[in-house]
Amino acid sequence: MRAYSISPSDKQLYVEWPRLEAQLGNDDRARALFRRGLQLHPSNVRIMNLWACWEAEQGHADEARALHMRALSSGSLASTMHNRVSLAKLEAAEGEVDVARQLLRAGLDAQPDFPAALVMMAAIERREGNLDMAEAYVRRAQKVAGAFDVAVVRELQLLYQARGEGALERNLGRHSVNVAAFTEAKRSGAWASEAWEAYYAANAMPQQRAVAAIARNRKVALGLIRDDGLGGGSGSEEEEEELSGSLVPRRAGVGEAAPAVATTTAGSGSL
Repeated sequence: MRAYSISPSDKQLYVEWPRLEAQLGNDDRARALFRRGLQLHPSNVRIMNLWACWEAEQGHADEARALHMRALSSGSLASTMHNRVSLAKLEAAEGEVDVARQLLRAGLDAQPDFPAALVMMAAIERREGNLDMAEAYVRRAQKVAGAFDVAVVRELQLLYQARGEGALERNLGRHSVNVAAFTEAKRSGAWASEAWEAYYAANAMPQQRAVAAIARNRKVALGLIRDDGLGGGSGSEEEEEELSGSLVPRRAGVGEAAPAVATTTAGSGSL
């Protein structure tokens, strides 16, 4: 690579190059480059996280765990939150759910509004069948990250699926596709105005309007939004006013409080 000849010790080089080799199937080369990156930058927790996540994808849980633990011991809690979330994901996948929870809770004690940790906690609780708690966490993440965070949208969609709310799940599926396209357009260098135009054009398609209208009717039935008598159904965030944004109070038993973690409400009528 030309960048190597110009600056062979550049940190960013060892963030990008190993991943490129991995995508090409050059596993030994990728591993050697990750190793070289840490030789040059032994405290770089981002390189550790990328290497560990790649090893986990290869099925090398022990190697991944060792790299994550190295990161947690070499950096501050604030600087290693992504490492902590990745390790929690690994532990949960290995069946160590309580270990994963402990890792995330320790992180959230220090950084309570870290979206990736909140989404990971939501995913864990959803898989464990604790749907009210899962929703509380994902709603907190949504409040912080907004309605255009792909991970938040996807987790909320999976939560609706777990609740059996098919209309809301399909609406989130529609929204997640539009959000992913919007995000990719901006990442690829499109003007913000162009990305927004494409997003609203997708929402205006008849098929999408129909899905959004059905979801809106379901939200009215659940008491999540007011019925203004206009029918709605454009799918845009501004169109609907959330009353609670959460299914938790309705799902909780009579006189039973929602989980204490549910300290925020949703801000997006499209979700």
